[in-house]
Amino acid sequence: MTEIKDCLPEAAKKHFINLRNIRMEAQTRTYRSRLGDLRAKIAAKNQGRSGLQEMEEWKYKEELFHSLATGYVQDAIETCQLYDIPLTQSICDCVVKAVEEFLAIQYKYALQAQAQGVADVKMPLSVRQEGNVVSGRIMPQVRVVIESARVQDAQKRVAMEREKEKYGDTYTQHIVQHGGVMNASQTGNVSAQQLTVGELDNLGPALAEMRAFFKKQDSVEADEYVGLLASAEKAAGEKDESKMLSYLKKIPVGAWDIGKVVVPQVLVHYLKLHGMA
Repeated sequence: MTEIKDCLPEAAKKHFINLRNIRMEAQTRTYRSRLGDLRAKIAAKNQGRSGLQEMEEWKYKEELFHSLATGYVQDAIETCQLYDIPLTQSICDCVVKAVEEFLAIQYKYALQAQAQGVADVKMPLSVRQEGNVVSGRIMPQVRVVIESARVQDAQKRVAMEREKEKYGDTYTQHIVQHGGVMNASQTGNVSAQQLTVGELDNLGPALAEMRAFFKKQDSVEADEYVGLLASAEKAAGEKDESKMLSYLKKIPVGAWDIGKVVVPQVLVHYLKLHGMA
């Protein structure tokens, strides 16, 4: 059986597995809580088990499969973004295959558990007669999510290459150390993500400025951007660029257009380097 973790480079697998395990625990806990609430509600009415309850319980099970499948895909995409792993066609095809096999095995396990009398919910006869249609209902959404992420990733990388061609890879870098400034500089090829401590210090106030701007917008989307910017600002203060970048990438490109006139130049340049503006 192909698992999503097998689609990722070795260095990124541990992070994905941690995300997957956290999601599995949370989603399973929610499922069991919903199932318990339903049964308690029916018991309170002194109603015996019915076909309607059976279908409702199985619906909860299918929704668990759906939330896990789509959630694992999001975790894989987030892992690739964090580790700057290109979402190649081969990785995307592998993830699609892994999700299809995951759904197939979940359906198989549900059938086996019922045959052995240990299933937490009973699979209705109508569902068994239909066969495994769970995958058919979920996979179209999964494919859309994966393809959208692949295209967006490709577009950002093209934009970064164009930016690199426009500005070049060579610049003077001032290295700032805690406890003082070392007036050293170097010229050469550097990664777009290799910021010095001083550059991260400059980005912090710029992020705070944008956070204050969005805070005045009074919308649900703006509130979300405020939270992401606050997290990015904190990461910049901790000198953790990877974490900072992961938060900034969650803010849509269109959001920066809204505040285009007030975005500090240092942040504009950084966003352009990473294909986010």
